[in-house]
Amino acid sequence: AMAISTNLAIVGSILALAVGYLIGTSPAGVTPPVAVTKGLVPPWPIFRAVVGAGDMLAGLATATKVPEVAMIDVSMSYMTASTAYTFAKLDLADYMADKEVDCTSLAKAAGNLNEDMLCRFLSTAEAVGLVKQTAGKWGTTPLGQILETNHPLSKKAFVIMINESHRWAWDKLPEVIKTGKSGVSLITGGDEVWKWFAEKVPDQHEVFDAAMKDLTEGIAMAVLQDVDFSQTKCVCDIGGGIGALAAAVLQHYPAAKGKVLDLGETIGRDMQRLGLQERSESITASFFEPLPPSINECDTYIMKHILHDWSDEDGVKILRNVAATMADGDRIIVVEFVRGTAGAGMEYSKALMDMTMMAVCPPGAKERTITEYEKLFNASGLRLEQHAPLRSLAHALVVQKA
Repeated sequence: AMAISTNLAIVGSILALAVGYLIGTSPAGVTPPVAVTKGLVPPWPIFRAVVGAGDMLAGLATATKVPEVAMIDVSMSYMTASTAYTFAKLDLADYMADKEVDCTSLAKAAGNLNEDMLCRFLSTAEAVGLVKQTAGKWGTTPLGQILETNHPLSKKAFVIMINESHRWAWDKLPEVIKTGKSGVSLITGGDEVWKWFAEKVPDQHEVFDAAMKDLTEGIAMAVLQDVDFSQTKCVCDIGGGIGALAAAVLQHYPAAKGKVLDLGETIGRDMQRLGLQERSESITASFFEPLPPSINECDTYIMKHILHDWSDEDGVKILRNVAATMADGDRIIVVEFVRGTAGAGMEYSKALMDMTMMAVCPPGAKERTITEYEKLFNASGLRLEQHAPLRSLAHALVVQKA
């Protein structure tokens, strides 16, 4: 009994030290004037503990799996993705929202689907973790609920995008590596992704916009809780599309104004959707050209997942155009997946995203290390002022004029 008590005391002391270390070495975070309530952004110590535990468990699972079994799992992983895609594409999570349904009722509600095949599919979806069957009725799990259209953390559009336009490009990866061309250009006969979206597959452009909104809403909550906008009078979302990130800043900083600069018909749509028109402006312009004079009003520029779409040469062009409008003291907040900054689990995701850049975007697009970003900034007349990890896969790089 004494030995057990001693062992428990030792374990308790180790846990107390670990908790103390996590609390003592974690960032303090930021609280905007309008506190962030949407999204699940845990306290830093919990985030670090969960990520660390996940890496450890994943490492154990990998180490204990026979290589030939592991290879079969890797080869069949697209089937898991396809299950999630089918669940999203058929809107099943929407039909099952907040209720449990039997297979017959779901087949009718979802558009007279083949009942036998739907029932078999739901069994597979249960194996993947999207649904659970209880007393003959099916309900979504927390994972499956994320595929609801109106879920606050919805990834429905992202799942569809990854399994349609992006998978088509990924399927060209062997030829991409042989030729140095993007997967999209191999599909289209020369056109790159933005022209392809705009002129050939506008439905995929709509899915892309929705997917970026899904992703941005989660990242925005992380940005707002670790990047201070209290001194920002006007924020400009460069290449911001529908303006989801700038809109989030305006929602939580009521005194700030915002601008969204991009090309296309959906620029700044989130500003209008959220009733922020009086404090915002949508500007149709290319970041490859000198930026219009109205941008000069901004003191904070946001570039979320812009630079990873482009080569170093193009990245420098974009950054120089932004730098040319900046006054001393202004800043750019670059939000990107920075490689080599996290544990194995997050780095795995970044490695796959790097291949996505290679398959989908023009040659030279990639996920970069912090050293590679600093080289880009230095070549553009800028300097890295702060590297702010986020409670997310992304990091925030705060940049000012050199």
